[in-house]
Amino acid sequence: MHLFRAALTAIVIAHTALQAQQPVIPDAVRGAADRITAEQLARDLSFLAADGLLGRNTPSPGFDTAADYIARRLEKAGLTPFGDGGTFFQRFEMHESRVDTAATHLEVDGKAFAFGTDVVIRSLAGPISGSLPLVYVGHGWSIPDKAIDPYAGVDVKGKIVVAHGPRAMPKGIEVKQIGRVTPGASNVVTEAAKRGALGVILVPQTSALAT
Repeated sequence: MHLFRAALTAIVIAHTALQAQQPVIPDAVRGAADRITAEQLARDLSFLAADGLLGRNTPSPGFDTAADYIARRLEKAGLTPFGDGGTFFQRFEMHESRVDTAATHLEVDGKAFAFGTDVVIRSLAGPISGSLPLVYVGHGWSIPDKAIDPYAGVDVKGKIVVAHGPRAMPKGIEVKQIGRVTPGASNVVTEAAKRGALGVILVPQTSALAT
C-alpha cells in the first residue's frame, strides 16, 4: 500500500512538473491571435496577390503599395516600429546593371555572334573583354547533399563557364526539389560566381528552342 502511494505521489509530482514547464502565453499575445480570422487573411492575401500590383517586383510601384499596406496593418495591430525614423520601413541601396548591346558580342574561331539574337551572355564581374578560356561544366549544378559536383578537379577562376541551360538539371533531380530535398544546391550562375568565374554562357537545349 505504501509502495502504491509512493508511486502515485511520484506520478502526481511528475505531472505537476510537466504542467509547470508549459509556456505561458501573455494575454495580449493570445488576444491578438484570437483576433485573426479567415476573412481577414483572405482580404490581406487578395490585396497582396492582386494583378494590380504587377508582381511586386523589387523595386516597383506595386512593391511600394504592398509595403504601405503591410505597414498600415502592423500599425493597426499595435506593433512598435523599429525601422528608419521610427517607421516600419528600412531603406537600402540597390545597384542595377545594363548591357551595352551594341558593344557586346561573342566571337568563336573568327565567327561573331550578336548579343540578343545569337547569344545571351551573363557577366559575373562587370564589363569583360578580350580572349578568355572556356570551361565546360555540363548542367553546372552543385548539389553536395547528392554528391553532385561537376566542378570537381576543374578550375573556373578567371574563365568563362559554358553549361547547358536554362532548363538543364542533373539526372534524377527536378527543379521543384531544389531547396526542399536538396539543401545547399547551387545553380550554375551562383556556383560559377562563387568559384571566381568571369561569366557564364548557357547553351539552350533543343526542347527550349522549340518553345
